[in-house]
Amino acid sequence: MKIKVFFGIVFFSITGDLAFYSIIICIMSSRFSVLVIDDESEILNSVEKMLKDEFNVIVSNSFDDGICKIRELKPDVVIVDLRLGEKDGRDIVKFVVGSKLNSQVIVVSAYSDIENIVECIKMGAFDFVEKPISPTRLRVSIRNAIDNLSLKRVVEKVEFSGIIFKSQKMSEVIELVKKASSTNFPVLILGESGTGKEKIAHLIHSLSRRRDKEFVKINCSAIPSELFESELFGYEKGAFTGAVYSKKGKFEIADGGTLFLDEIGDLSLEHQAKILRAVEYGEIMKVGSKDILNVDVRLVSATNKDIEKMVKEKTFREDSFFRINVITIYLPPLRERKEDIKPLALYFLEETIKSEGLPQKIFSEDALSMLEEYDFPGNIRELKNIVNRLIVISQNDVISTQDIEKVIKNKFNPFEAKIVDLLSSRKSLVRARSDFEKIYILYHLEKNNMNISKTANSLGILPNNLIRRMKKLGISH
Repeated sequence: MKIKVFFGIVFFSITGDLAFYSIIICIMSSRFSVLVIDDESEILNSVEKMLKDEFNVIVSNSFDDGICKIRELKPDVVIVDLRLGEKDGRDIVKFVVGSKLNSQVIVVSAYSDIENIVECIKMGAFDFVEKPISPTRLRVSIRNAIDNLSLKRVVEKVEFSGIIFKSQKMSEVIELVKKASSTNFPVLILGESGTGKEKIAHLIHSLSRRRDKEFVKINCSAIPSELFESELFGYEKGAFTGAVYSKKGKFEIADGGTLFLDEIGDLSLEHQAKILRAVEYGEIMKVGSKDILNVDVRLVSATNKDIEKMVKEKTFREDSFFRINVITIYLPPLRERKEDIKPLALYFLEETIKSEGLPQKIFSEDALSMLEEYDFPGNIRELKNIVNRLIVISQNDVISTQDIEKVIKNKFNPFEAKIVDLLSSRKSLVRARSDFEKIYILYHLEKNNMNISKTANSLGILPNNLIRRMKKLGISH
């Protein structure tokens, strides 16, 4: 019997050291199904009594009958004896794994069969329970199997939810995301602006054991230095002027969940040290308090900067780098995975038309091919922006190559033309350098919708320095 609606209460160890966590399932009329295959009726009766209060138990006393019930009922968990008369329980494991059924197999046997049991595990069995069967051990194994099964179903459900891809590179990224999600290790997501780092961070959280807790994002470049500690660690009433009430910080809000540090490359050395201590020891102290609070957060960080280079230049702490960089996920730019452009464009087209209630439009094949030829310096974010503009400017039901030329050329050709003119001019090096800097800053300002903070970040300078350069070059804002 397959589960459709259920509610679970998930228990975690405080330290996160346990290899499993149990689920107490409260199901309205349906429970997880467990098929027990054994040729000894006494064992079947004993196991059924052990499990019937918690699971929907089905029994089978032979190899052939067990295979039939697996085919027909597709149980969530199959418990099989390694020895079934003249038949071999390993063949049951092969059948379940080879059929790609969404089921888990637990092998039951005496410890003397250890070599065969190891073979079963290698073939894909979830666990082994030794005879004589301990009720507690068997229940724990089944609950772990069900938890693993539930996680697999979540993965199958969400891996295409907003993460649209066709390329091998992104397929490898998703596989790494799945593996990272099953651990509590810190994850560092690297990639250019617009590649979807925050979406991947959300995916890691949604697939993890922490998915029922908070996902808290911190934009490291947007927090003023003087507010850093109060934002991250919270403050007590009266801690400073204007603190008329106590407030939780991001770490406390994310307790038990995931803390996402976006643009971590923009953190000062001082702030890096404070975050490092909080993560390493799981302890924070609110501003204005002397009490230590224990927090349990899973750290996911992201940046478009070359962190390793920053470590060498001593603009990023080496100890902080090693603490956040246990698992590294690199998101390739769109120009390196052009197979993803077409499915992403079609997805954004359908999504925008549906959400905005607009008349139906489609791409011509030539238009899609033209999009695939473009490099998209702004990556997925730029592709989505271009698709939205195409929906608006296209006068027909079919978006054509002419429509795409209008959007792309109008956006980038002015800057390209200015560079060409500059190269062909006879200006002095000092004047040419100044003109190029102006063009370069204007290009990045437009790319970032005239946002000073984002533009400064993409240029690798402070916002105040960018404003000074703009004034000197005569760029208005």
